[in-house]
Amino acid sequence: SNERNDDSYKMATSQLKYGIVGTTDLLRDLTHWDHLYLAGRMHKPIVSICQYSDEILEAQKINLQSAVCASLLLLSGGHPRSQFQSSSQIIAARAEAEEKAEADESERYTAISTPRLYNTIASLSYTGDFRMDTGAEDPNKVRKLVHTPGMLDLWERTYQETLESLEKIGLLSVVEMTDGDKDDNATDETATANSSSMRALELDLCNYSTRKELMKNLPSKLQKYSEKVVGIPKPGIVNNDISENMVDDQSLTRGREILRQELANIVAPAARSQSIKGFFSAGVVKSWRYAMAKFAKGRLKK
Repeated sequence: SNERNDDSYKMATSQLKYGIVGTTDLLRDLTHWDHLYLAGRMHKPIVSICQYSDEILEAQKINLQSAVCASLLLLSGGHPRSQFQSSSQIIAARAEAEEKAEADESERYTAISTPRLYNTIASLSYTGDFRMDTGAEDPNKVRKLVHTPGMLDLWERTYQETLESLEKIGLLSVVEMTDGDKDDNATDETATANSSSMRALELDLCNYSTRKELMKNLPSKLQKYSEKVVGIPKPGIVNNDISENMVDDQSLTRGREILRQELANIVAPAARSQSIKGFFSAGVVKSWRYAMAKFAKGRLKK
């Protein structure tokens, strides 16, 4: 037949960027984040290749769990509603705190909407990427990966099993958010997208034990910085309850900065290397056209 199916024709004539990688290299990046190149791509919703290999499936589970835990540590902020008090105040309040039968701990927990979590996960593999800083990439790329219509459902499916496993071990709770709920630090777009069905994670990001457990799920090369990222526990009072297991705001801020810098130290060399390899493998002319098109797109979006 001379009739042409437009969709098939467009697919057949489209240019595709592809790569070939050894299974060993893939498994290594998924579990160790040597480059966060393949692992970073597989943080996002993808056409899965995991069903073809149990080994890749298990490595991808580790990769997704690492992504969630790293992002939660990056999202750690100050104590949302309570403040730490001085040593003298701690001593003065100890009797009252000990008499309290049951401390109300609800105020210690931070609620993080899942779109905000996914936005942070999507940004992990771009941390330190020179292309984002030079305008060679669309500055809205991360937002589009999460907020393009239909994408949020794909993110939810991708991370459903991971979040359930973390909930089972008591690290966090997954709750449904109503229209009236709002993540204090979320953007308007994040807070309103799919608000009727949006989920949130509740956990105590100021708690030393929680932070240490999150850190244990990161690749070994990042665990070297565990003490600095997790922070040092200090005594404090929360809702008249003595806490010996809280991390202060200064430690939280410093921990975020160190983790972000170490992620950049992984991504930056890999981004430069891939750009150079692409230049030679695709040829000078094609690489130049591709780079100029990306740069122009990035500039237009600013």
